[in-house]
Amino acid sequence: MSDFGHYLWWAFCIYTTGKLPVDIIHNYLIITNMEKCICTNCGYQGKPSTITRGGIGTEIILWLLFIIPGLLYSIWRMSTKYTACPKCKKPTMIPLDSLMGKKILSELESFKGNEAGK
Repeated sequence: MSDFGHYLWWAFCIYTTGKLPVDIIHNYLIITNMEKCICTNCGYQGKPSTITRGGIGTEIILWLLFIIPGLLYSIWRMSTKYTACPKCKKPTMIPLDSLMGKKILSELESFKGNEAGK
């Protein structure tokens, strides 16, 4: 595919889904399979949320004033999305069925058991 074809593909993906092709693949492979996760920072258990950097207001203003800066800002916002803990907003969510997830879960349960016994 030519360079122009790549640009058209990216523009089509952004226009139809609001996501970059990389995000589409990432969301399908990673986020959909992360139903049960645990945060290594705060201990939250559940599904991670997707955080997008930047502001929608800035994006709208850039699109209304200038097309090129608006496009660049939109691409930057879509490329800086990350999955994070909904509670502490840190990108420290890991699958609950992983070795580290099981270790953190057992530590949390033993800590809660010790707190209840006091």
